[in-house]
Amino acid sequence: MPERNQTEASSATLLFKARRHRKILFSLREKEIRRAQNEKSKEYFSVVWRAKRAVAGLASLVPFKVGSSKVQNFPPDSTFL
Repeated sequence: MPERNQTEASSATLLFKARRHRKILFSLREKEIRRAQNEKSKEYFSVVWRAKRAVAGLASLVPFKVGSSKVQNFPPDSTFL
């Protein structure tokens, strides 16, 4: 009988270890998925942020470009005629 109890105990122990191992692997997989989702959301945020900045930058640069020729003291086009 002691052999049978040891066999059952070792089976139960192996089953416990296997379940624990599966939980650890599942946890690691969840962390990997979460990390990938975070990276994807960071990339999306960056793209949207850059697009908004580009649109805002274009709108703010139009008057600046017009004014920059005056700041640099370029002569008007009519003096070249």
